[in-house]
Amino acid sequence: MIQMENVSLQRKFDLLWVIFIISCIIFSACKNIHSEQDVPNGYLLYEMQNAVENFDTALAFKDPVLAKEVYDNYIYLYQYDPYALGLSKNLSVKTANDDEYIDRVVFNYVYPHDELISKKAAMNTIIDRIIADMPDTDNTAEKARYIYNSLISDFEYCDDENDCNTAYTALVLHKGNCQSLSKAFVLLCDKTEINAGYIIGTLSKMPHIWNYVTIDGTEYQCDLTKGLEEPQNYFMKVSFSDDRVCEQKIDIKAFMRNYHL
Repeated sequence: MIQMENVSLQRKFDLLWVIFIISCIIFSACKNIHSEQDVPNGYLLYEMQNAVENFDTALAFKDPVLAKEVYDNYIYLYQYDPYALGLSKNLSVKTANDDEYIDRVVFNYVYPHDELISKKAAMNTIIDRIIADMPDTDNTAEKARYIYNSLISDFEYCDDENDCNTAYTALVLHKGNCQSLSKAFVLLCDKTEINAGYIIGTLSKMPHIWNYVTIDGTEYQCDLTKGLEEPQNYFMKVSFSDDRVCEQKIDIKAFMRNYHL
């Protein structure tokens, strides 16, 4: 009898060890993708970020720039820059003598300029309030949990392309989707010097984006969208047990301007 119990315990131990190894392999795959990712042209991205975040309608380049670099940087701005607001997916360009190069870009926004200024002010007010109410602690995990809870509290999920994918909608309107929640989380972590970024992949074979944070040298995953249903199960986990696939990991510090950090 004692021998059978020992065998049973050994099997349980072996099973737990296998689960742990698989989790480590899955998360390491995300880390490898992260380390190999292509980061856009730094100076060009700086210029484009500066124009977009000031709601400029156009940007002229001193020297012609490769069209591919411009489009790659614009995709980063539209999809991942948490400070970008109201940016349209459409980008107009003026080509140089060679069609591979671009002299000038025209930025399109989904809101009028005055409305963009108003929305930015409203977003900054909410950011300042959240940071002011943050617990006075040196514990980074507690700060990250406070940001997580602040964002998912009284939050309404929506999926309208123009109104639900920015940090503004998550912070000010308390509604949005995985993109807006992940942007708002990264923005608030950036403001409070918490190292955070995005994980791009799929969940149930559908496109999905969630976050990671680095705390005391260890990286954890946070999924605010799933946290709307089960808050305790989707904050600071080494990996998740659902059917998600990590395809790319983006360190926000790799392409944000220095004065944001």
